[in-house]
Amino acid sequence: MWLPGALLALLLGVAGIGFTAGRTTPEPPPDPVSPRGVSLILSKTTAQAGEELELTIEGAGSSTIVRGVDSYLERWNGKDWVPEYALLTPLSPGETPGVHPLRLGPPVIQLVALVGPGPERVRLPDDLQPGLYRIRKEVSLEDGDKSEREILFARLQVVP
Repeated sequence: MWLPGALLALLLGVAGIGFTAGRTTPEPPPDPVSPRGVSLILSKTTAQAGEELELTIEGAGSSTIVRGVDSYLERWNGKDWVPEYALLTPLSPGETPGVHPLRLGPPVIQLVALVGPGPERVRLPDDLQPGLYRIRKEVSLEDGDKSEREILFARLQVVP
């Protein structure tokens, strides 16, 4: 025999009212894929705030890879990818990679092109909250006088 409380709980559960235990943030849709099969590879897919990572471009074949010093860290909020930080690759080996909060406006970036697949060093912000993130990197693939722009993505889980 059904108890009145159990029936109410069943109805509320079916209606989606009042129960949040066990619910998770919806998974993001798949990231766009390069039509040429080029990928952004991270040295780690799980990291903590303040850690350094290396980004490498793979799959460009004989094309020359030209990239800027900027990459963008986007956070999954359960509905959309939200750009939060510009990650700036240092130009000298002894420099620390830069981090720029996008809430302060766009970063001022030196117009310097890095050539080749990398790796390039980036640093995660010290105050980064745990969650699912992705790094967005724009590159240009050059073949003689032909140039194609690609936007590449790689996901990262930030843990406490």
